[in-house]
Amino acid sequence: MRAILPIKKDNEFNGILIVNYDITDLLKGLIQTTLYNITVFDDNGCIIFKQEQDGFHSCYENPKHSVFDEYEHGHHIIENDVHVHHDYVSVKLDTPITDGMHLILSVKESYLDAQNQTMLRQGLATLSIVILLSLFLAYLLYLVIKRTIIDFEEVSALNDAMEEASKVAKIGFWEYTVGNEEVIWNHGVYDIFDIDDYNTSMSYSKFLSFVPDEDRQLLKTEFSQSIINKKPYFITHKIISEKGTIKYVQERGKHLYDRYGNHTMTIGSVYDITERYLNEIKYKSILDLASDGVFVMDENGFITEYSEAARRMLGYEKEEMTKLCVTDWDNQ
Repeated sequence: MRAILPIKKDNEFNGILIVNYDITDLLKGLIQTTLYNITVFDDNGCIIFKQEQDGFHSCYENPKHSVFDEYEHGHHIIENDVHVHHDYVSVKLDTPITDGMHLILSVKESYLDAQNQTMLRQGLATLSIVILLSLFLAYLLYLVIKRTIIDFEEVSALNDAMEEASKVAKIGFWEYTVGNEEVIWNHGVYDIFDIDDYNTSMSYSKFLSFVPDEDRQLLKTEFSQSIINKKPYFITHKIISEKGTIKYVQERGKHLYDRYGNHTMTIGSVYDITERYLNEIKYKSILDLASDGVFVMDENGFITEYSEAARRMLGYEKEEMTKLCVTDWDNQ
């Protein structure tokens, strides 16, 4: 490589300096790289140095080697300081020593082959891992499905047991969803209402049709007020079943709300208390008709029930009777 530099003295031209550089060792060193093939050429397209498998050559050894002959876009390579192609990159070496020289770097085929082999091995390894993971996940899925089937059978058996217990205890459970007015009953509720077909669809309005007029408005009022006040729902009322039987039931419910405080659902229970309710009425009638003073007290001595004759004997009003303790008249 030759560099020609002007020499000035007292700001006047005083000759030139020619420096020759032997870059053979440098170029041979570049050949050793495993990544790139290197080509060096001048502004005229003459190849100064080109690396090949058997070494390197230049146009000084063989004039046929020109960048225009070996590269399709030779003019673009020479005219541009940097030219990027999908196979190579060319850069103009614009320094005092390398003025008018260009460098082309292209990836070696041997390097690409090695990379392809590496990628192939990595791909096979990845595929093997994916297959093993797939088999492992398939086995886990099998265990989950197997366990789910077992759990479903256990839940189904438990549900059947609860339905049977519900029938014996004469208690049922229900859900009411706001919006579609849908009411979902379990088998226990259908049994209480004497509906044989458990698939009968139910709505809030259809439920109200089983409640007599004298109790219907009270039920609706209690239900709506418990929603407004965000309190549990509780009421005892009469129903006329599908088969025309008069029954007395006790209902309890818990209201659910969204994050804005809007009522969305109510879940609850209904309990058939017909037998107990009728016994209480009969017992109350006996007390009311008794000619003697009869009292029923709790463990603390407070009156819970009494006959009308007892109230008259003591001389208290009805509102006062349930506030009395046995010590109140013992001290009189």
